[in-house]
Amino acid sequence: MSTYGYVKPWRGMNQFMASYGTRRSAEGYEEGRDLANEMMEVAHKNENLK
Repeated sequence: MSTYGYVKPWRGMNQFMASYGTRRSAEGYEEGRDLANEMMEVAHKNENLK
């Protein structure tokens, strides 16, 4: 799944970032992408444990 696909339920990266208190800046977008990628990795690992 892409980062876009993962944050789509939040209606995009801006809302995803806002829900986690990340500011809209270059650093904030990088932090948002990193957070989404980490969350996707954890979700993928948890699916493999079932």
